[in-house]
Amino acid sequence: MLQAWGFVRVQRSLYVGRIQRGRAADLAAVLARRVKTGHVALIPVTEELLLRALEVGTPPYAPLKPPRYVQTLLV
Repeated sequence: MLQAWGFVRVQRSLYVGRIQRGRAADLAAVLARRVKTGHVALIPVTEELLLRALEVGTPPYAPLKPPRYVQTLLV
């Protein structure tokens, strides 16, 4: 279900994705209705903290941090 919201599964029970604060509240409400057992935590991470994240290797999902530059093609 989280993949339908744009999240990518990176471990058995860990998903990563970007979502606006209002949509996060909507997702929490949907999860509250659907999750019968267990625990779900939506943990907000600011853009500033995300830019300070250290990543090693090539992730099996989209990188957390955007590239520092945008490749431009001239025709």
